[in-house]
Amino acid sequence: MYNNDSLDDTIDNMFIRHDPNWKYDYSEIEYINDIFQYIEYLKKNIKSYLICLSVRDIIGAYITTSLADKLLELGLQTHLFKKGGFSYAALIHRGNLIAEEISSDSVSPVQIAKRMSEIYISITSKSLRAGNRAIIEINGIDYATDLRGLNFVIFDLDKSKVIDSVCFDTHMPSCPCHRNFISVKTKVFFDNYRLENESLNDAKLRFFSSLPHAEGALELSQEAGKVFLREFDKICRQHNISYWLDWGTLLGAYRHRGFIPWDDDLDVGMMREDLVKLVSVLPDNSDWYIKNKFHRNKGNGYHNIFKFSHRSGKIIDYLDIFVFDYADKNDEETWKIWRTLKNELTRDAFLLQKEIDQFNYSDEPERAKNLFSQFFVKQERLINPKHNQSSIVWSLDNCYPDRHGSLLFDSRDFFPLDEMIFEGDPFYVPNNYMKILNQHYINPLSIPADMFSHQHFSLKENRLHEIEIFVNKHKTKTDNRICQAMDSKAIDSKSIVKLFNSLFAGVPDSYLSALCDTLYTQYGISNHHIVCANEGNAAALAAGYYLATGKIPVVYMQNSGIGNTINPITSLLSPKVYGIPCIFVIGWRGEPNVHDEPQHIFQGEITLELLRLLDIDAFVIDNTVSILDIENQLDKWSPVFRSGKSVAFVVKKGAIASDSKPNYSNNHQLNREKVIEKIVEFSGDDVVISTTGKISRELYEIRERKGQSHKCDFLTVGSMGHSSSIALGVAESKPKTKVWCLDGDGAALMHMGAMAVIGARKPENLVHIVLNNTAHESVGGMPTVAGEISFGDIARGCGYQNVFSVSDMESVALSLDTAKSMHSLTFIEIKCVISSRSDLGRPATTPEQNKLLFMEYLSTLE
Repeated sequence: MYNNDSLDDTIDNMFIRHDPNWKYDYSEIEYINDIFQYIEYLKKNIKSYLICLSVRDIIGAYITTSLADKLLELGLQTHLFKKGGFSYAALIHRGNLIAEEISSDSVSPVQIAKRMSEIYISITSKSLRAGNRAIIEINGIDYATDLRGLNFVIFDLDKSKVIDSVCFDTHMPSCPCHRNFISVKTKVFFDNYRLENESLNDAKLRFFSSLPHAEGALELSQEAGKVFLREFDKICRQHNISYWLDWGTLLGAYRHRGFIPWDDDLDVGMMREDLVKLVSVLPDNSDWYIKNKFHRNKGNGYHNIFKFSHRSGKIIDYLDIFVFDYADKNDEETWKIWRTLKNELTRDAFLLQKEIDQFNYSDEPERAKNLFSQFFVKQERLINPKHNQSSIVWSLDNCYPDRHGSLLFDSRDFFPLDEMIFEGDPFYVPNNYMKILNQHYINPLSIPADMFSHQHFSLKENRLHEIEIFVNKHKTKTDNRICQAMDSKAIDSKSIVKLFNSLFAGVPDSYLSALCDTLYTQYGISNHHIVCANEGNAAALAAGYYLATGKIPVVYMQNSGIGNTINPITSLLSPKVYGIPCIFVIGWRGEPNVHDEPQHIFQGEITLELLRLLDIDAFVIDNTVSILDIENQLDKWSPVFRSGKSVAFVVKKGAIASDSKPNYSNNHQLNREKVIEKIVEFSGDDVVISTTGKISRELYEIRERKGQSHKCDFLTVGSMGHSSSIALGVAESKPKTKVWCLDGDGAALMHMGAMAVIGARKPENLVHIVLNNTAHESVGGMPTVAGEISFGDIARGCGYQNVFSVSDMESVALSLDTAKSMHSLTFIEIKCVISSRSDLGRPATTPEQNKLLFMEYLSTLE
């Protein structure tokens, strides 16, 4: 498969396998390629259509007066002649102009957002200087072709479906038409394919993961590639050499957990110093070596390429190594220097190839080597080999024209490396792999256009036989590696629950999600298991359990929650007070030398020392520890328990596993990210304080998507439960500034006393919003008690003057509009579904940068 049918038929066949009733009906409009005829057709059928128009890049280059006049016939009011450089968007409903926006300058985007019955439309236009995008979202799916010029999306209101997505390139006199049938078809398909409460990205991942694997010669080729990658990984790990999966291999790991089914090669990235080290550690008698040669490419001249190769010479070099270098800075100036060097080298390499072709030089590799050496000397002002450099850059060895955008990266996007499963085994990947994928591919979950052509090797009959022998020879080695991996697997959470056999109380943590899932599966929320408001609450509850039963309770938490337990540990549990023993199970976020978010780093560094100061013995659980080791440790601690002291198991990432995941859900309908987008729309330039977890991450991405500054927002990335108090501090200090606090139900519950203080102070400029999905979603989804209480009644009891509790978008908009206009303390509970995008990113700015930008903005307000 993947190599016979046309791409269009291949897409249809794929969809039919997942939905036998799938059919995409082409409409007459999709065959009109002349813009004047297109507008005429729209006029003829305008009473049936919703017409969405967005402009990307400079729109005025070849918009003639006659074309601008013709566009007005659709009902538009802006004459686009000589409007080059501006952002522009419009929405027409059954011939009526609903909205039309044009920017006042060349650096501002414009956006239109409207709900019309069951259809939600969001249209964004960004000119070249504003970000260069055309986005036309209908019910959350972007249908825009997103090419330069006039982008139309036509929604047939009578048929309730998108019937066309087209761009007319107004940079060229003929206004050529660009239309992607496959793009439209896949978006329509995925809109129908996703399950209830399933995000679009999750639906796409489910689709890609269920695609059939390669067959025949391609499957054999991939099997050989697995051998190469596993051997490469083994050598690198043995010698402490860093690498990462890159390009199509990284995409395959994310999207398919292995090979892209129609791909056959492997790509890895390495820093230059690691490549040099790898070459030096491979002995002459090894089966493996690094092949370095100058490759002639007709379009771009020479490339200095590196391949991980087998010495037999009979096996294809499946693994390509892309070299990276350190750079002093990650800024526009550094990027321009490197880009200029790269393009100059590309030009000279191409000229060299033409010269060699003309005169048939026999020493061409040496001449190419000299050419690259000259440019590496020029590169010295840019490249620095030190590890503490802030940036890394795609090396000059990869001599391609500048067509993939900036390939200068923040080094923190790569290091420290993370791991991901590829064909059943863990391999290194950049720690911010989604950012890298989005930079490489823009949309990693799109249906690719090279589905049946993206193969690098021609596999003839005799070559297939040699590859088969090679794969079979290495099968035993591969099996041994799998067995070794199984020897150090994570502990089954069920065995831990069975071993402790006591009350479990705590606050969920992502490192303990397997344990939390098992507890919820076995006990739900009951007298065996209680999810508490905060960790100190859990410690006190555990003390009551011990007093009543004499059994030693278990309190689970993230290490960030140790601070909440210090008071009950020192003044209640301590042998110097009541001497109540407790077993703490603590997720070790921010473990030294392991990548994590900024808010976890300091807590991770002091976790073991903090437990020592609290006189709590600690035992670290990683994936080399067995359940027997834990049982033996509990036996050793018997005298400790008898003395009234507590102990702690500190759990590393991936040390505990579970074979099942409960379905954490509620009956709400609102998507939280869409709600936050609506809040952003109403808050405008007001101050926004957002709580830790996905709320702050979604707020950040919404600002990015809209091309807005982050100056208005303080992202409380840690300090769970304190965002409302931060908001109160800002509101009291800036009484003429509207302050919006975006809280979560788990966070609001954690320090609910803050609501009493806010209610007593009654700041008239504060809007306190709790986005209630009744779950600790950021750390796995385990329920809070927010589904059993009334936040509205609590707010009223605390003294909030205006209280709303809403569960549909219309009511959300009404409550936000009211809050915006009122001058008294307002509380809004918005009930949301448990759901978020699987590719939800994290803020690219540091907390320090966020603080400084926010403070600078506050200094301008009253």
